[in-house]
Amino acid sequence: MSKIALLLSGGVDSSVALHMLCQTGEKPDCYYIHIGPDEKDSYSCTSEEDIEMASAVAAKYDCKFEIIDLHREYWDNVVKYTMDKVSRGYTPNPDVMCNTIIKFGAFYDKIGYKYDYIATGHYAKLQERDGAFFVERGSNERKDQSYMLYRLGQDVLSRLIFPLGEIQDKEQTRQMARDAQLPNADNADSQEICFIDDKMDNHSQFIQRRGFTPKMGNFVDAEGKVLGQHKGLLNYTIGQRKGLGIA
Repeated sequence: MSKIALLLSGGVDSSVALHMLCQTGEKPDCYYIHIGPDEKDSYSCTSEEDIEMASAVAAKYDCKFEIIDLHREYWDNVVKYTMDKVSRGYTPNPDVMCNTIIKFGAFYDKIGYKYDYIATGHYAKLQERDGAFFVERGSNERKDQSYMLYRLGQDVLSRLIFPLGEIQDKEQTRQMARDAQLPNADNADSQEICFIDDKMDNHSQFIQRRGFTPKMGNFVDAEGKVLGQHKGLLNYTIGQRKGLGIA
């Protein structure tokens, strides 16, 4: 039996990943990564409910469960990276950086290196060709998360497991969770940026509260014709079609 660490978030995806591993006779150690806010901030992207859910699912399969505190690493790297990119007019991708720096960076350096494999609930596949490992799109095209992993190196890729890679759609995942009587089978998916409390702020408000003032300007077409005025680059993203006020 391989020695496996599973990143367990409390959501249905990683919970089903645990179920699938246990069904094959594996008994992974489960880790909840705590990536809370800066000490001076009132936000928290971890909740007692998430931790309780992850703990309950691990206990169902009699697996070790531990909370790993990486909030300082997350704030110093992922959040500051996001702020820096936005301040320079770019559209950041915190998920990519979280996977690279936190889940398969700081966690790997602190705990993951002790294991043969690290398993997650990502919808992605891993293939080996001529001694090299490649991330491929998962069978669930609507939930494919392979793009979040593109920055990972061979040392990490060679030790990853994605149990959900062959699952066709999210309803299949939820049905597996129901059949296994997992408590989070029908919980809603998380859609927000982890470090932003959507009950208090949106993306733009979060950034402005930290001293960044958006610079207003014009929407122009390819010929330079002014179509309308925008409220600052931080309020938009590449490819956005709605909410521009120029329809």
